[in-house]
Amino acid sequence: MPSKYVYTKVGDKKIRLSSLDKILYTKQSISKAEVIEYYLKISEQFLHFNSNRPLTLIRFPNGIDEASFYAKEAPDWKPDWLDTVMIEHTDETIKYPVINTAADLIWLVNISALEFHPMQMNINLFNSPEYMVFDLDPDPQQKFKELVLIAKELRAFLEDKGFVVFVKTSGGKGLHLFVPIMPNVTHETMVIYVRELASEFVKQFPKHTTLNLSKEKRKSKILIDIFRNHRSHSTVAPYSLRGKTNAPVSFPFHWDFMDDLPSSQFFTLKNIDHQLVDHQDVWSEFYNVAVDISSSKHAIPKSEIISMTNRDKAVSSLTVPVHMLAGVIKEISFEEKYIYEVKWDGIRVFIMKDFDSLKVISRSGRDISAAFPEIVKDASRHIATDQVILDAELVCLDTNGKPIFADVISRMHSKSVLKNSKPSYAYIFDCLVWDGKRLAHKTLLERYSYLKNINFASSSLRLSQHFEDGQALLDAAKKMELEGIMLKNKKSTYQEGQRTADWLKFKFRASMTCTIIGFTEGNGDRKDLFGSLHLITIENEEFVYRGRVGTGFNQTKMKSILNLLKNLIVNQKPIRLKVEEENKTTWTQALLQCEVQYASITSNNTLREPVFLHLREDLASQ
Repeated sequence: MPSKYVYTKVGDKKIRLSSLDKILYTKQSISKAEVIEYYLKISEQFLHFNSNRPLTLIRFPNGIDEASFYAKEAPDWKPDWLDTVMIEHTDETIKYPVINTAADLIWLVNISALEFHPMQMNINLFNSPEYMVFDLDPDPQQKFKELVLIAKELRAFLEDKGFVVFVKTSGGKGLHLFVPIMPNVTHETMVIYVRELASEFVKQFPKHTTLNLSKEKRKSKILIDIFRNHRSHSTVAPYSLRGKTNAPVSFPFHWDFMDDLPSSQFFTLKNIDHQLVDHQDVWSEFYNVAVDISSSKHAIPKSEIISMTNRDKAVSSLTVPVHMLAGVIKEISFEEKYIYEVKWDGIRVFIMKDFDSLKVISRSGRDISAAFPEIVKDASRHIATDQVILDAELVCLDTNGKPIFADVISRMHSKSVLKNSKPSYAYIFDCLVWDGKRLAHKTLLERYSYLKNINFASSSLRLSQHFEDGQALLDAAKKMELEGIMLKNKKSTYQEGQRTADWLKFKFRASMTCTIIGFTEGNGDRKDLFGSLHLITIENEEFVYRGRVGTGFNQTKMKSILNLLKNLIVNQKPIRLKVEEENKTTWTQALLQCEVQYASITSNNTLREPVFLHLREDLASQ
């Protein structure tokens, strides 16, 4: 029998909680009360992705060190307000639980559900899944960094197909790539489509990936597990805990964090507070970027893929190479052996001319010529030789010449009318074939010299310039708020498909002076301080909300900031926009300013991955 009961109200529902002091994670001494507190804290994010879906639970009545069991059937003694849905299987009909509110979630957690595994359809559109899942499962012998590389390659492959790709840790060994789709096809159609995509990808990386479920036959390859996309299968939910040592969380995170991710169990219940701030909006656009795979553009039956491949081979004597890749550095060293280039934020392509055929080929090997007719037209006219392979980056630019990645992606899967409002440009930086001669064995500078033969008077073909003065380029790129710069060894050969130290990329983050308008409640070691700061900038005498910053502080700095903010507290919210954590926010006058570093600016004007640098007490908003 439970040692005691505690009654609490979640929303408008009264819930009886039991055995709150029971230890569920022995190593960390994590109690049931802490687990409930976690799920209550992330209930808004959790419900955003997992509500209205049939759920399978994994329950741990006596903690993770003792027996657990899968629970698909909702218990008969559930409260009347917890919804269910009946699903017929081959040999049985199951009444699955469905959550729609925080109360639903907490009631299930109270009956010892640690893990939640939803299906991919909404019960209101029962026969149509809302996303595709690619589960990357490494062989035990493989290093996690190998998994990271394949995840990034699969992302590039899917983005070249016109999809937007979201990533989360599994909380176990692997990584999960989620791809939102319009719910207008059946599960059977989606499964066929996923299989074709995965098969095409594995053919490009046969030494590193497999679709074979047999562990004996995988031979140290990464399994691209697509079988969980079937209608009756499920995948561990975003933000779900896992019943494993250290209390890992299956956590959605920013792609920019991928290179720093040490394992799939990095995010845990113990470190989750700060991580939630750093990655707070990471999947906010998930349902807004769903792609229609029922359209003819995305319909790719296997027979059609094979016929297209054979037709391309019959037409062209040039074979599509594999892009050379760059390593990543966090500290830059300017050396004589390097030349320096702008790091363009766009789509990596090969421009291939083979007599009368001119194609633009994406990094995944897909022909995307039709999406960029201006590039095809200008390359056909201004490359004065018969057989060429050029390495380039396709970008769309704003009025200041800054690449806008979202615009070039939209060109990938939108009607060609966008080419007038979002013109594209090809920044060409390397040459693998010129006039039928293969140049990969030559040095970088030797290959680069062939580019002088191109007529760059074209409106869309541009030479990506080499610079000897790396510091000057770095300063200019930072001033223009570009993504970073490239360092390339002058004597390097073109190493297809390799990521080496001969090419390096250095990305820097921009900073912005923002005004603080409020602070949220703190948790854990920040209980007596604050969780994050609400930020704005003032543009044309109007407040522009920039999101919240919750990292970059130490205890001393936070105490000092809080003392200043306490003197500025107001009752009225300074902005009209509805923002996260409003019910846990104390608003302040818009007077105190600070400097914040960030990775980029999102489509709704908030700062991505903000980090607090310091107060600007020399400034004050008027």
